[in-house]
Amino acid sequence: MPETFHSMYKEDVTMCIVLKCGQPQCLHIEKKEARTLLNVNLTLVTADLPAFCLLRTMKQLLASILFCLVGMTGTAQSLRAGLEQDALPWITGGYYAGGFVGTQHLRARILTAYVHKPSLIVPKGFTNNTVTAWAFVGDYFLKEDWSGFWLSGGLVRWNSTIQSDTRIETAKYSQFLLNGSIGYQWLLGQHFYVSPWAGMHILIHGPTRITADGKSFKAPLLNPEASLKFGWYFGGKSH
Repeated sequence: MPETFHSMYKEDVTMCIVLKCGQPQCLHIEKKEARTLLNVNLTLVTADLPAFCLLRTMKQLLASILFCLVGMTGTAQSLRAGLEQDALPWITGGYYAGGFVGTQHLRARILTAYVHKPSLIVPKGFTNNTVTAWAFVGDYFLKEDWSGFWLSGGLVRWNSTIQSDTRIETAKYSQFLLNGSIGYQWLLGQHFYVSPWAGMHILIHGPTRITADGKSFKAPLLNPEASLKFGWYFGGKSH
């Protein structure tokens, strides 16, 4: 439970919630409203505490990766950057947007995607399963020119919706997953590449039982995925 501090200043109440991940959240409430609002706001602030901390950790991790990449070469001018697309979200009627920066064997990526899951992999009795994903990922290439085999790992957040076959209500839920992937990258000229890949998402935080219209299913622990990536570099490849 977070630590709670109260301070009285005439007619107002100020409450600060010091989260375990180190980020304070403060509420300022008039005294006449404190009795009815304080508990409500406190619940709202603390309800998504694990997700808040994980998101903050994701941002700090990406910043640390970039700092280390710069430190390895001693100058930001040696970094390579670019944009990336993935075929799978577009095939399902969604979208994908990604960017990356790196040097030598290492690359850091940030991406978002919107996917309509095919009915073949949606639990029986359910339909209209969509996922909005955000991910911070680190890649390691066997070659410094970023060709050939690569390995990847990172943290992913899924914001999902799903309906039962009766389509009366829509269940909404958020999950955090660890991702591990492997792929092979072909360089096409000075600026482009294509990269088939496969990976696995492991559920580490979030609801494991999803319910809509009185029906429920167990969220899978393991979520395999495979697709084809396309990308291009700013300024061309390194070698």
